[in-house]
Amino acid sequence: MPDTGLKLNLLQNYIFVPLDIFRKHLDSVLHRTDDCFITEREAWLAFLSSDDPQIILRILDQFPGTFRPLYDRICAMCRNTKEMIYMFSEELSILDKNTVMMMIEEQQETIEQQKKKLSQKEEAIEQQKKELSQKEEAIEKQKKELSQKEEAIEHQKKELSQKEETIDMQKQEIEQLRKALAEVRK
Repeated sequence: MPDTGLKLNLLQNYIFVPLDIFRKHLDSVLHRTDDCFITEREAWLAFLSSDDPQIILRILDQFPGTFRPLYDRICAMCRNTKEMIYMFSEELSILDKNTVMMMIEEQQETIEQQKKKLSQKEEAIEQQKKELSQKEEAIEKQKKELSQKEEAIEHQKKELSQKEETIDMQKQEIEQLRKALAEVRK
């Protein structure tokens, strides 16, 4: 039998036999025309993996003490339909429970992943809120500075307006003084 090269670290020493490869080997051994014998190990593997009546009969003929009681028990089980239905329904309920448990575990993994994603998104939102708050504070600061500058400009405009009024008054006084001087010179 070929070695598949599969490496597994197990606590005990096991020999794994791929049944599809074994059945090819078994077919070549059992379908020969000569009466070749198979080993007890090959008989066990064939008994567990084959549903061909000729192969089962050959195993029963070659190893009657080992396999006849098992075969008779399996046949008796198959004849008792109530027990077979009960056995299959019990197996199906176990499979259903296992399927439900597997689905629950998958859902829990999905929920955990979604919680992580949600947490990351919430952190990103919090970070954006902080950045937005900082930007709003900067905008408020700039608005205050702008308001102060506008007030300074208004104040300077008032001062300029007052100075222009003073200049206008001084121009009028100068004009009156010139007229008075011109009259005095005449």
